[in-house]
Amino acid sequence: DLLVRQENIDEALAAASEATARLEAREQSLARDSERFQSDLEEAAGALAPISPGISEALSSEAAEMEQRDLAGRMREMAAKLGEGRPQHARGLGKGLEEDLGELAGDLEKLRDQFSAGEKGRLIEELRTAMAGLIDLSHSQEELSRRTRRQRDGDGAAALADEQFALLRGTDAVIAGLADAGQRTLSLDPAAIVTTGYARQRMQESGRRLGQREAGRSLPSQAEAYGFLNEAANMLRRSIEDVASSFMPSGFAEAMEKLMGLSEQQAAPNQATREALEGREGQQGERGRPAHSANARAEMARLAAEQRGIMQALSEIERSLRGHRGAERRMRGIAEEMKGVLRDMQQNRPHPRINQAQERIYQRMLDASRSIYTRGFKKKRQSEAGADLDYAGPMWIPDDLGQRPDLWREAMKRALAGNLPPEYRELVRRYYESVYTDIAARSDSLEGLP
Repeated sequence: DLLVRQENIDEALAAASEATARLEAREQSLARDSERFQSDLEEAAGALAPISPGISEALSSEAAEMEQRDLAGRMREMAAKLGEGRPQHARGLGKGLEEDLGELAGDLEKLRDQFSAGEKGRLIEELRTAMAGLIDLSHSQEELSRRTRRQRDGDGAAALADEQFALLRGTDAVIAGLADAGQRTLSLDPAAIVTTGYARQRMQESGRRLGQREAGRSLPSQAEAYGFLNEAANMLRRSIEDVASSFMPSGFAEAMEKLMGLSEQQAAPNQATREALEGREGQQGERGRPAHSANARAEMARLAAEQRGIMQALSEIERSLRGHRGAERRMRGIAEEMKGVLRDMQQNRPHPRINQAQERIYQRMLDASRSIYTRGFKKKRQSEAGADLDYAGPMWIPDDLGQRPDLWREAMKRALAGNLPPEYRELVRRYYESVYTDIAARSDSLEGLP
């Protein structure tokens, strides 16, 4: 974002398409945001320290590099040159800033890819371990079934029950591991966990029969158990391939990437509806009535089909985000508005109401695809044209710069900074992020939270 904004300022300066005073203000704003971004980098480095020390150290180096290159200071210098009416000097500073910001953006993109690859590798290893566990359980269950066939009902069957329940406990461990992995990726087929659960049910039934010394009656359940285990192992194999080909390892991040892609798809029917409306206005029939042609109706039917496909894809994302209550609620709200658009489209004629709703959907999708730490826009905020106003506020700036403390994020930092066992750290982080997602969705004040 900083790079794009600097490029836009430089382009406007080169083309002399904008007032110098306006460019000066934009460059000053960019300098302030650059300082905040450097602080964000340092904060991100601290948050990643217990998760990925190497990436954390690299982020700290990037923050130090920003400070060494004095990006914010050079931006202020460029703004000063603009204020002094020296555009040539400002242009030279702008080009240097573009180069440095481009290099920084490229470095951060590489770090993101390294982090994603590392997380993806760990996730694949966990799924491979689970798949190997399922295969071992299947072999053991099949071997138990063979010995059960040779065993007559009686005390021997009761002894086999202990082995069956041992396999049951091993299956529970695999299910727990799969459930944890399923929360971190959308690429894990949920049917793998369900199918493993079916195997567990059959093992439980087999153990009950063997405990009652009914070896023969336990055999059908045992056969179904190792059949389900084999099916689940095959599903995991396909899921591992999907994880390897996915861009992001995290379930939430992957969903946001998919949502961003959907928002780009949404822009196409929005544009087509606008064009249909413009054509409708330009083809007024007698007495000011629009001429609804067969082509216009066919185009609206096509757009409705395209919108329906986007809504179905959005529903899949909503299902994948279950557990992220704030994000899930946002997805449902967008889907409801899409349903209204589809109802209007079924009339097979363009209407301004349709395009207005489509633009709201597009903006909500962009907003929802941002980080969970982004609050989003309140509906009461409205844009206004710039104007010169007399300042009637105080002549001093408060020490906290007027920023309200974000108590919940501070609480999360303190919790993660504590002496937590490694196996609990991720659970604590996910808990705070889940709660923060709900808070961000409501855009409520954080004051008064513990």
